[in-house]
Amino acid sequence: ESELLNTELLNGQEATTNLHVWAVTNDPTEPPAELTSGLSCESANVAVLGARTHFYSACSIFAGPLQSAGGEGKISVRNQATGALIATVPLRVWFPLSAELALDETRTLNRLDGHPSRYQSTGVTATATFGGAGLSAVGPLDVTKLLKLKISDPSVGNISRE
Repeated sequence: ESELLNTELLNGQEATTNLHVWAVTNDPTEPPAELTSGLSCESANVAVLGARTHFYSACSIFAGPLQSAGGEGKISVRNQATGALIATVPLRVWFPLSAELALDETRTLNRLDGHPSRYQSTGVTATATFGGAGLSAVGPLDVTKLLKLKISDPSVGNISRE
């Protein structure tokens, strides 16, 4: 079973991947062939997982702002002309259940002596726990690199990546 990590709530970016569909026959002389057109894809539970049909490729699956839950999802792949079901693809989608920011130093950061506009610094770590319907919660996982952290008042502090 394939898995997708829905990080849209954490970084504002839709998690997406292409779904590749292959035709396989019983003839050992005929190699498998990727089906890149004539297919349509549909999600059984759009709260967990979405699907897009493309002209140039089979389809893509995604988890974005409309997907508000995690859990088991299924994509139905159909022949676009006849509507005949070709395959059902199960997917597990992990959704952030909680997130937390932690400072390495919890004490007050003071102004540096002799530098009126420079203060001490500390590290920031972001963690999240992921899960969904029928899934055990996993975490906390370090998601610091996924986030776009921002200080709303630059006179109070700033964030830099090291």
